[in-house]
Amino acid sequence: MSPITICFSLLLLLLLSIVTTSDASTTRTYSYRYNHIPYHPTQPTNDIYLYLKAHNAARAVVGVGPLSWDNCLVGYAQWWANQRRYGCALRHSHGPNGENIFWGSGNSWSPTFAVQSWIVEGKWYNYYTNSCAYGKECGHYTHCLEEF
Repeated sequence: MSPITICFSLLLLLLLSIVTTSDASTTRTYSYRYNHIPYHPTQPTNDIYLYLKAHNAARAVVGVGPLSWDNCLVGYAQWWANQRRYGCALRHSHGPNGENIFWGSGNSWSPTFAVQSWIVEGKWYNYYTNSCAYGKECGHYTHCLEEF
């Protein structure tokens, strides 16, 4: 797999963590940093279904509704992938959606493993105080479970 393919796959993963349960046929154009980015409807790949399954399993445990594929995010994901294609450093877009970042190489990881690397932060999250244990990170976990 080429570095560009890996970067784009990772960026789709980033945005997948914030996909909404809205109607996937909705038409939108993202305008970000003076670029007009029309989306072109695409079908999710088997890997995307695995990401969704892992997210939705974690969401179901705490009673949060499922996520679904959203074609409206594809244009933005492609735009951000194009920005990062030559360096592929793990940088947040600071765009309108938010994202979780995961880096994997070769065949040593799976979509489920990537999502689990964020969900594991839940052991430090306190639902009653809506806070994280001192010195620990919970933001990836809460982002996976966020209701949009």
